Amino acid sequence: MEWKQYVRHNDDIAEMDQDIPDAVLGDIFLVIAPGLVQLAEEEFRYKWQAILDLAGFASDGFRPEPEIYPEAAGITLRGLSEELGYLLNQCLKIPTRVLLRLKAFRCRDFPKLYNRVKKIDWKPYFPDGAGVQIRVSAHASRLMHHKRIGKTVSEALQSSSSALSSVHQLSPDESEKDSFQLFVRFHHDMCTISLDTTGEALYRRWPGKKTGEAPIRETLAAAMFWKMQQVSGRPSGALSVIDPMAGSGTFLLEAATFWRVSGRRDYDFLKFPSQAANLQYFSDKRGQQLLPQPELDLKGFDQSHDSVQRSVENFQRAAQNIRILQQDLFCDEKETSCDKEDHCDWVFVNPPYGVRLETGEIFPYYYKRVLKKILERWNPELIAMIVPSSQLKRSFRVPFEYQLLQRLSFLNGGLRVCLLLLCKTDQKAAG
Repeated sequence: MEWKQYVRHNDDIAEMDQDIPDAVLGDIFLVIAPGLVQLAEEEFRYKWQAILDLAGFASDGFRPEPEIYPEAAGITLRGLSEELGYLLNQCLKIPTRVLLRLKAFRCRDFPKLYNRVKKIDWKPYFPDGAGVQIRVSAHASRLMHHKRIGKTVSEALQSSSSALSSVHQLSPDESEKDSFQLFVRFHHDMCTISLDTTGEALYRRWPGKKTGEAPIRETLAAAMFWKMQQVSGRPSGALSVIDPMAGSGTFLLEAATFWRVSGRRDYDFLKFPSQAANLQYFSDKRGQQLLPQPELDLKGFDQSHDSVQRSVENFQRAAQNIRILQQDLFCDEKETSCDKEDHCDWVFVNPPYGVRLETGEIFPYYYKRVLKKILERWNPELIAMIVPSSQLKRSFRVPFEYQLLQRLSFLNGGLRVCLLLLCKTDQKAAG
């Protein structure tokens, strides 16, 4: 496969849109869950050179990073070729989507919107018979009527590309498979046209994965694992990691595959006519080792038999050797079903959320019990626990031998939660 030069010349691209000299066509935008933008940026920077190596660029010579512009809802990457942007779908684990910026221009009337969309060359992106979904957002602009914006873009698309089978607008909570997604965003009279290169969201990277109630998304689980690595440092030897409330095993699965290229097969960019000659290239990259994998001893527990069975099937489908047992974290140590565990390095726990447990126990006390059991059974160097942010307003004592290093706030299922990172004081001093 022949690749284009991986860094574009901004001056050449800017000439294509005289209305906005600072707008660069071909920018890549990483859509990221609120609260995780900094983590995603750090993941990109850490993996950047490995991504270039994976893409086949020579190991010698100067290879600068693209320009990086963090925003509230994601990161803009300026200076990448489209093909490298597409490859990010397979290499990065924290972003939700990868968008390709096609056009950016100031617009305060519908005729200009129609003409600008019509002039875009859609042939490299939409095959014959393709369907297109249009998603519109507008803030602080003269053009604020979502339906009329969507209708104008739809008419322009159909006028410029008669080969499209359908073009229609979707509301933010609607979704439709087997169609390309086009994002039209107005902000202070700036119109940005972006094309989704991902298809199904990147947290759906395990086809056929079985889940239970309220599972943590794969992108969030990957972010939690990456945060734990940042706090403790990338291990040089074996590392034991336990999830005592593993559910369907999402965190353990993401920990096992964080440094590998995703094995997912279906992305929208693979359907672009411009990428027809590159399908084998992207196919060959699936499942490859991106960076050296730390030696991980992963183990999970869950009190539910059904959850354990789901995890076993998920691990087998992903070809990952991860152990999981049916066991309640709060079981009496006198019971034969609850074995005393040896020391482990890390414990990640994502307890259930809510106002009260089924037993009627108030949550702050429940979290204290969780921490107490973790200390009794494993005495880990690092504990990562997700709790609702509302509970942090109440009394929450950190065990005396531990130090609260960081709090990471983000949304999980629409609920504001916080990841607490507790590290042994002697371990922190040693680091």
